[in-house]
Amino acid sequence: IRHGVHRLPNSMIYLLIPGLFSNHGPLYFCTTKAFLSKMGLTCHIAKIHSEASVETNAIELKEHIEEIYWGSQKRVVLLGHSKGGIDAAAALTLYWHDLKDKVAGLVLAQSPYGGTPIASDILREGQLGDYVNVRKMMEFLICKVMKGDMQALEDLTYDKRREFVKRHQLPKELP
Repeated sequence: IRHGVHRLPNSMIYLLIPGLFSNHGPLYFCTTKAFLSKMGLTCHIAKIHSEASVETNAIELKEHIEEIYWGSQKRVVLLGHSKGGIDAAAALTLYWHDLKDKVAGLVLAQSPYGGTPIASDILREGQLGDYVNVRKMMEFLICKVMKGDMQALEDLTYDKRREFVKRHQLPKELP
């Protein structure tokens, strides 16, 4: 996209998938959606609980993609930001047999596909998480304040990402 001119096909639906803590930023992705819409592209923001586990959001996204496809008969391009990209990739690896004819592509922006040092350091014993009680603060913030699941943060550690990617690889036929 340059100077308001794009080569993106309007024969598809663009699904924006927000990242961790995005449910608490009321305008997250709204500017992006408005920008894409002004260019004549149909765009939705996925309604997921950003502090849920990757596998929980994967099933939510699968259902959302199926609803969009059912209502429009148009294939969906997934645009995932940060953890939203991880959630989107997980939906495709876990449910590709159901989604292969409904998804046109996957785009990840700033997604820690291999894990993030922030999650790993907060949760690893003997690291930052223990030293200044960051782990307990994050647990309180995610579980009590945001009504989420610590698994959302655990899923972003290097070890958990390595395990997941080893067990569930992206489909080779994914555009």
